[in-house]
Amino acid sequence: MKNKYILLLIISFCFSYENTWSTTRFEYWWNSKINKSLFRDPISFIPYKIKLGYYQYGGFEFWNNIIDQTDSLTLSPIITTNGKEFDFINDSKYRQGISFEIDFLAYNFFKKLQNSIDITIGVGYKLRKPKSKVLIPYDEDNPEDNWFEDDSKIFFNPVIHGLNVNTNFIVQLSKNFYSYYNFSYGSIETYLFEDFEGDLSIKGEGYARGHAIGFNFISPAKNKNYDLHYGVELRFDELIINQITDLTAHISKVKIQEIGLNFNIGIGYGGKNTIGNKAYNQMINSNYIEAIESFNFFKNDYPDHPRHKLADKMIDFSKNRIAYQIFYNGLDEYNNGNIDEALIWYKKALKKAENNKELKSEIDSRKYLIASQLLKDLNNYQSIHSDEETIEYLNYIISLSNRIEYKATSKKIDLLNKKADFLVNNKNYKSAYEIYSNNKQIFPDKAYVSNGKINIIISYLIHDINKAISNKDYIMAFENMNFLNNIYADGSNYIESNIKILKEKLDKERNERIGKISLEIINEFKDKFSPINTTSKIIVGDRYSKINKLLGEPENMKKRKFLDNEYLMVLYSINNKNYRLYFKDNILFELEEIK
Repeated sequence: MKNKYILLLIISFCFSYENTWSTTRFEYWWNSKINKSLFRDPISFIPYKIKLGYYQYGGFEFWNNIIDQTDSLTLSPIITTNGKEFDFINDSKYRQGISFEIDFLAYNFFKKLQNSIDITIGVGYKLRKPKSKVLIPYDEDNPEDNWFEDDSKIFFNPVIHGLNVNTNFIVQLSKNFYSYYNFSYGSIETYLFEDFEGDLSIKGEGYARGHAIGFNFISPAKNKNYDLHYGVELRFDELIINQITDLTAHISKVKIQEIGLNFNIGIGYGGKNTIGNKAYNQMINSNYIEAIESFNFFKNDYPDHPRHKLADKMIDFSKNRIAYQIFYNGLDEYNNGNIDEALIWYKKALKKAENNKELKSEIDSRKYLIASQLLKDLNNYQSIHSDEETIEYLNYIISLSNRIEYKATSKKIDLLNKKADFLVNNKNYKSAYEIYSNNKQIFPDKAYVSNGKINIIISYLIHDINKAISNKDYIMAFENMNFLNNIYADGSNYIESNIKILKEKLDKERNERIGKISLEIINEFKDKFSPINTTSKIIVGDRYSKINKLLGEPENMKKRKFLDNEYLMVLYSINNKNYRLYFKDNILFELEEIK
């Protein structure tokens, strides 16, 4: 079970991270913690570095023996000419020493090419001095076995001077710290022995090559443009002394393997973080807008920096990811309960994510969640707002997400039907009909409700038309009849058959009544018509000019405005009978005999 949790932790750490520059959580950790100094200024010059150290040496099996944990001093580094072993330094105290080294003028010739690894090349001087010198014994009884012919006190004390070329490969992962690998090669010179008076003898020359791993801290120097560098270094050196000027000591060559630990301090230029590092950190933390601005500052301030192309690449990447930053701003606002602000950010993000289907889908999902939440709160909203405000609220919800449209529209239709019902009760049939008719277009699944409501309006219209005719309110009757004809034409496919019968009966009665009155008038006036008009008739749709020509000037004329329309009513007296003719826009639509 424990291993299972560890595996899940590793998987969550390695996979699935939002910022595509860091595609896994591990990569994000690496970029933000380890690889965060991509845009640092390269370490360009280290004028000097002073090293004080301790070393221990042995023969050419010294390193392997230490690794194998065997006796590392059994093999002497001294190769003799007489075949005898130079065993005077088998004690470890004689193979220890202290060193002083100064590296200077280490310059980075590649600083304009790259800053992944700073490569500095310089020169150095190194002094090695044993901690203890060993006395070479003299046996008076066996002079042939002695290393030297005289019996003076001779000490083995190889103080070694070296001049070398140093190459440092520096990896700086932080503005305050760097590690490095050092390779050095150079010449060495020493006197292997000295007498009790300090006179040196047996000069040796050769070469040395070394490897070192170092760790240095960087500390800014106040009011200076350089920094202090200090730290430790673990060294592995090989020394070959193959030119012995005097063979009286029976020594032909010295081959040394050495391990040393140095403490060093010096000064250096470069290695500072730039605004490019700030831009990089902003980018990997999804602050793309700020990152673009910072990268542009970096390019301007460091025109020769080797990371210019990478900065351009990251600028392009950030431009493509701005939509995500805007989206994350929306998420923050939503998590803080600021829904309106979140939606504003989502809208902005959608504009930036025209070609990003994945992000658009994510934003649509977030907007759907908000729309669903608002719809759940509809009853609370409706309890303190008017129906008009609630309808606008539903329109707002519908605008947020296509996925919520069906549910929200269904509730909107219910409210609109309620509004139309109120209009019907107040005899505002036209407005109510418009709402019912639009509802059918908006939400066909509830068209049956609208159709039933329209049938009720038609029934009310027929009733009101009959009542208006009975009350001789022909203008009202005419308006309602026109409206009824429009409804009938629009909805003949769903109007109930009994309502159709009532409508047809109403039309028939009107036509018969108008025809009868028209015939009476024509009969009374036919002798007055000129021969060219003997076939003239008065019919609905005649213009006032025609009626005036047939019947002459009326005895009385009245104009009336009704529902923004102009009506004209004229009175004619024919054979002691009075007739009223009604015109709308100078077009005849009704005749009435006044009794």
